[in-house]
Amino acid sequence: MITDDEIRDALEHLAQHAPDPYRLRHQFAVRDRVRRERRALALVGGAVAAGVAVGAPLVLLRGRHSPTPPNSLVPSAGPSPSPSVMNDRVPMRYRPAWLPDGMAETSRSVGAHFAGESDTQVRAWRNEATSQAVSLQVGGADSYDTTGLRRITVQGVSGWLDPGPPGRPSVAVIWPAEAGVLISVIVDGIAPGSTALPLQVANSVTTDGTSVLELPVAFGWLPDGLNRIGARSMEAAQQGWLARSSADNGKLPPEIAGVSVDIGTAADVLFWKPGMSTVPITVRGVTGTLVNQGILLVPLDGGLALRVAGEASVPDLVRLANSLRIGPVPDLSWLGRH
Repeated sequence: MITDDEIRDALEHLAQHAPDPYRLRHQFAVRDRVRRERRALALVGGAVAAGVAVGAPLVLLRGRHSPTPPNSLVPSAGPSPSPSVMNDRVPMRYRPAWLPDGMAETSRSVGAHFAGESDTQVRAWRNEATSQAVSLQVGGADSYDTTGLRRITVQGVSGWLDPGPPGRPSVAVIWPAEAGVLISVIVDGIAPGSTALPLQVANSVTTDGTSVLELPVAFGWLPDGLNRIGARSMEAAQQGWLARSSADNGKLPPEIAGVSVDIGTAADVLFWKPGMSTVPITVRGVTGTLVNQGILLVPLDGGLALRVAGEASVPDLVRLANSLRIGPVPDLSWLGRH
């Protein structure tokens, strides 16, 4: 049976590929619902996500992903996506009309990470040369704790400035864009307390309606009790791209339990931590690998692969993987662009 340490290793590995500013916060830091902690972690998370999405090192229990993983799988011929399967396409609501030169978009995510939270959209950009990062978050009225923050004017309305933790080069600008909607722009990699760049980005934010998050995988069958669909995301990965969906039991940490599905470039999916147990297993009509009795790795056509992980029995993980609706490769033209 998979142990607590093995589950932790697997979750920490998934966190290394976090596509959005909330992922690390929700998996490791959210043990307390105190709103001040949520505000501070959101500031830190915005920078972390923008960096992780393009391969910046984040050392947990595992080293940085090698370009050629020693325990990787060579994709075998697998089932092609059905031409009848249509990818979900979620319109992105807002975008910055201005960003510093050299910024490239690295991730998009949509959805509510926890039960009881409003749906949130997050987009991240990063400049590899300067290590500056920008995160645009669109959430509900309670998506950012503004208690005690200094009031400023943003886009002609009263908003807030969050200078972040002392000495941390992260600054956030928050304002109500419409009834029940808060937007926050988080800029990392600037002088602590600097406001000019965050305000310039924030004042440029406008409605979008053209950009979309296209997702090539969707759940079919889910284990009993794990029926709340969580956040879904797309990110740039070290060798290509990675899309993720998750489902859980609708509870908060530490009672939360769930499953996650990743699909993307095989080199970013088909590897595991040295020392983990591996067993061949048939999934979706091809030979995949069962890692530590809790992670399924499945090669697909076209140099892609699938990873299914979570707190479910092996038969349930296999059934979940077999029932997934996998569509064509999505439009990735926005990845790595300004």
